Amino acid sequence: PPPAVPLQRLLVAPLQAAGDDSQRRYQRALAAALRQALAARGVAVVDDERSQQALRQLDPSGAAPPAAQQAARLARAERTLGFALAREGAQWRLRARLQAGAGPAREFAAQGATPTQALDALLDAAPLRDALAAAPASAATSPAPSPSHRTSAASAPEPPAALESYGAGLIARDDGDLAAAVAALERATAAAPGFAAGWLALGEARNAAGDADGAYAAFENGERAAGAGATGEPSPAQSAPAQSAAADPALARRFAAERAVLDGDAAAAAAYWRQRAQAAGDDTYAQLALARALGAGGDAPAAIAQLRALAARDPDDPRAWFELGKFSILHGQAQPAVDDYLVRALVQYKRGGNRYGEAETQNALGIGYARLGQNDHALAQYRSAVELRRAVGNRRGLATSLRNLGNVLALTGRFDEAARSLGDARELYAALDDRHGLAAVENELGLLAEERGDYPAALAAFRRALAAWQQAGDAAGTAQALNDIGFAHYQLGAYDDAQAYLVQSREAYAKLGDETGRVRTAQNLGLLAAARGQWPQARELLQSSLDAALAAQMMEEAAVARRNLGELELMQGRIGPALAQLDAAQALFAQREDARGQADVGLLRAQALATAHAGAQARASLDALAPQLAQASSEQRGIAGLLRAQLDRASGDRNGERAALAQARHEAGRSGVRLLQLQVALQAAEADGRFEPALQRDIDALGHAGLRLQAAGARMRLALAAGDADAALRAYRDAQPLLRRGDHLDAATLHALAAQAQRARSLDPAASDARALAERQRLREQLPPALRAGYDPARAQAGNAAEAGARREPAR
Repeated sequence: PPPAVPLQRLLVAPLQAAGDDSQRRYQRALAAALRQALAARGVAVVDDERSQQALRQLDPSGAAPPAAQQAARLARAERTLGFALAREGAQWRLRARLQAGAGPAREFAAQGATPTQALDALLDAAPLRDALAAAPASAATSPAPSPSHRTSAASAPEPPAALESYGAGLIARDDGDLAAAVAALERATAAAPGFAAGWLALGEARNAAGDADGAYAAFENGERAAGAGATGEPSPAQSAPAQSAAADPALARRFAAERAVLDGDAAAAAAYWRQRAQAAGDDTYAQLALARALGAGGDAPAAIAQLRALAARDPDDPRAWFELGKFSILHGQAQPAVDDYLVRALVQYKRGGNRYGEAETQNALGIGYARLGQNDHALAQYRSAVELRRAVGNRRGLATSLRNLGNVLALTGRFDEAARSLGDARELYAALDDRHGLAAVENELGLLAEERGDYPAALAAFRRALAAWQQAGDAAGTAQALNDIGFAHYQLGAYDDAQAYLVQSREAYAKLGDETGRVRTAQNLGLLAAARGQWPQARELLQSSLDAALAAQMMEEAAVARRNLGELELMQGRIGPALAQLDAAQALFAQREDARGQADVGLLRAQALATAHAGAQARASLDALAPQLAQASSEQRGIAGLLRAQLDRASGDRNGERAALAQARHEAGRSGVRLLQLQVALQAAEADGRFEPALQRDIDALGHAGLRLQAAGARMRLALAAGDADAALRAYRDAQPLLRRGDHLDAATLHALAAQAQRARSLDPAASDARALAERQRLREQLPPALRAGYDPARAQAGNAAEAGARREPAR
């Protein structure tokens, strides 16, 4: 980091180690109370969490408080106020030492019957107030808005038991024991219901533990406590001695901002924190909270800019680096997040002994690595986050990490372990009554079903997720579910429904400014355009999605885009470019340990080799996939069976073809993928020598351009075999509108079959022969040199009779 440039703020820290546990709890409570009270009086202080980060980094055990200058340097503070509490007879004495840089220290002291009274006496003493340029208590707690809008006043409760419980709660929170923190803070607020700062700490602890409803209730109680003094009337639960102090409108506004976050009103929260940040330039907590609110409201660029400025001013604050990493990932900038920002945050959280922050950062690192396609690293980070979040008692965070872990396990083919992880996450979300979390798990269960090739089950899960997210008002979740439903409809053959959902998803992601979502939706729209024969539009969508994915370092999306472009190239008869895209996709999927993606690309590669009449290489490629296919989805096993049937037919092995078709038919039925089911039915029709009208109606109803051209070829071959040249020419005429849309793999076959039919009818075949020759030559020119020698026009023409060419569009 750059040389320390102190900010114009004060660090509050103990002067000496506490004597016993009780004194330690009082000391921790008074540290927080001093910070809050001074902030209420207009003094710029280092906030409580940042102070503890610096102090614990220098003194992890609390046994040897660091020197003032050393602590100030790490906390980026120009001054320190050390304090020490001791019992003297029946009184409590609070001593304070103010130091600025290397200058002489100034000593102050006060005493009272309780620690709280000693604190009040110290803060009311003119010498300390003047030295700190602090406003008097009457000004700090007046009904008029405080100029700094800072957290305030009513900072220490009576009776002393409440103060001690407050300190115990803060210590437990510092140590990462959220359950103990919540229990102690509940005791503190029960003993002193008017203790606003206690309610704030309780709300924060409950929220950190995943209890959003409990946090909301605490913030409501705190807001009432902060406003009670405005009329001088205690709440019904309070007695006058339990009242903490006069009303504090500034603190009441803080509680309203905290409730706004839980209500999803990021704009209201951002307005509050922006006002605070503008009122005091060195209020770095306000700047941090403003960035969080901006990010929660969907303005990631503004949040990132705010956090970069904050990290430059206070580079030892891990919270700034963590939030910068988190929002950078959301904004498609995962590489700097995992290489720099989150690494800094993790190191600093570990140095400060902040297990909660460490767990949050490891979960974020898992997300970043997953976005970059480094699934092995993502798994390691998620597993660590699961253990740490379980240890600190962050149940909502634990559920989220289990859900994230399940996602990556599914991607890497560990379906049973993924299902267990997602089941555990669902139980936790249900116990928390977390509708957002339950919706997210339903979506992940849909993705797991998709990975297994069960698209009907996937669609049902995605629909449940959409309904839950819409009820919860979750725009990002709704956009994701719309995209997933669109893809499932596409796989199940409902192209109009797919188009409707994908367009809605695209519009929703555009409103959110979610670049990753836009890329994924563009890929699915590209697949749909290719299926409908809109090949130029498909190429534009898929290429733009690849460019955007590479620019934003979205390795998963880049791999899928290359796979999809490879399939489009193959569909249009450009085998060399197809193989190049598939090789690049294979490398990315292998890096991600994406079992589904690797099998998917391997099947496409075998199909491309078969299309190039390299049957032996295609069969060898298919055989090499056998171990992966044993664990693959039903869809992929069905595709493999169909391809093997085509290879057997080309080699004259009719028994092998029938056996492979039986396997393909079974797996296609399980998957629900309509295109695959019809491809198998088409291959079987040719094998049986019967093309029923019902099959043509089903193919036309699906509307897949490539399949319709394959069906035209099958009809022509069967008609010519039956001596019906007129039927063959009718099928050829039916295919003409699709052939005019652009290059297609089956064009050479169809033109050659048309020429054969024209000869049988004593018609001039010259034009069809010329088209067939030109298409075959185009196909040959697109081949890699290693395959070109085995592909010549004569062999190509001979091979046309056996060519059926399976087409498919699985994974995203």
